Amino acid sequence: MIFSKKLALTTILALTLSVMGVAAQQKITTQEYIAKYKNIAIDHMERYGIPASITLAQGILESDSGNSELSRKSNNHFGIKCKKDWKGGKVYHDDDAKGECFRSYKSVEESYEDHAEYLDAQPRYDSLFVYSSNDYRSWARGLKAAGYATNPKYAQLLVNIIEEHKLYEYDVDNGGRKPQTPAPASTEKLTRQEYVMRYMHIAIDHMERYGIPASITLAQGILESNCGNSQLSRESNNHFGIKCKKDWKGGKVYYDDDEKDECFRSYDSVEESYEDHANFLDQNARYDKLFTYDSDDYKSWAKGLKEAGYATNPQYATSLIKIIEEEKLYLLDRANGAKLYASNVKAEKGIASDFDAESNVSHPIMATSKIDPNNYRVAEQVVGGYSVYTNNHTPYIIAREGDTLSHIAQTFSLTESTLRKYNEMKTSGEIPLVDGEIIYVARKQNLWMGNARRHLVSENETLLSISQDYGIRLSKLAKMNKMDKDEKLQVGDEIKLKK
Repeated sequence: MIFSKKLALTTILALTLSVMGVAAQQKITTQEYIAKYKNIAIDHMERYGIPASITLAQGILESDSGNSELSRKSNNHFGIKCKKDWKGGKVYHDDDAKGECFRSYKSVEESYEDHAEYLDAQPRYDSLFVYSSNDYRSWARGLKAAGYATNPKYAQLLVNIIEEHKLYEYDVDNGGRKPQTPAPASTEKLTRQEYVMRYMHIAIDHMERYGIPASITLAQGILESNCGNSQLSRESNNHFGIKCKKDWKGGKVYYDDDEKDECFRSYDSVEESYEDHANFLDQNARYDKLFTYDSDDYKSWAKGLKEAGYATNPQYATSLIKIIEEEKLYLLDRANGAKLYASNVKAEKGIASDFDAESNVSHPIMATSKIDPNNYRVAEQVVGGYSVYTNNHTPYIIAREGDTLSHIAQTFSLTESTLRKYNEMKTSGEIPLVDGEIIYVARKQNLWMGNARRHLVSENETLLSISQDYGIRLSKLAKMNKMDKDEKLQVGDEIKLKK
């Protein structure tokens, strides 16, 4: 009996060790991971426009090349969490907080497909798709700026993986050419346009989060760092010339400026410098007045920065305004700013943008004036028989009798699902349009940029109808008023339009 028990225990131990050995053998290398999933990444590049290098680098980083506990347990290779609208499988895992809900998949292929759809469907990633599938660096920075991950070094980690494993070789463009091996960052000299394309996502993100015009952020970066080419910016990643001050606890570097050997802040990354710049303006009382200006009023911001003492140069405001107007950075302060700027760059280089080519439009749709939602009849241009108006810096058309979402979407080179998202409609099912109904053909704003601070509710109004009238996203309007999106309103209720 004792012998039998010993034999049984020995057998169990042997089996356990055997299983552990198999599990250990199953741990794959990064090269094996790349070989296994590169074809899926290339397929998604062709179908969605996401660089194959970015897809693979995210998979490698988020799943530890498929060896992490989360990826083995749930086939989740991109660290995508559940969120409220997720209807699929779930698994709970410690991440930023304990026991967070992550998506679970039946296969790794399903995880890859969901990752592509996730980036394609989320409005916050829309502006990434202005970059070519060769421009992995801009994609990496854009993912970080759009909030894909909380790690401040996320973009650099992706770039390091791509360059270490030469993943850029999979980013074959439409002409069948491989991108050249990128020059090391230390020898790369940027032009103004290249600088803007590289950092505009961060500037737009900061405009939405802090209210600082994207044009101002980029103009300051261009002026203070000489497009990232100055000695200070190369040695310390300081792109805004911010000095140490007494309360600075971070890295330091000494450099001759107004005086010899002045102390300047040093950062681990350019992204960290941009974040500190936004916090610096947001937290210093002397800049408070600037935040009373609209985020498209770059002239007042430029003059206000000079008046508040940001720089000693008496021509500082003039220099910022000149850069903004020469480079047309004011386009970035508008709805779909990244797309507008990219379209302008393509036009200057003689490359038709997708929107222009498919819609036979000579200029991209853009807002140029504020329009009273009760008097929207100032047409910017005509597209496919539709007069295009603007409200709160967002282009829209007026639906006609017999119109359908699919027809409007096709006219403006959008998918129907994208048009539904822009207008915050349900994602499926027939939606009859009413003659005279406002239909936005670009994403609505986070903030109301007009003068009115409150709206008095009239009969039959809903939060959605108000959000359409003012060109504000429903989710932002509901959050500002601490309401549910479908909360019933009473005649006479006051709805806040501004904080």
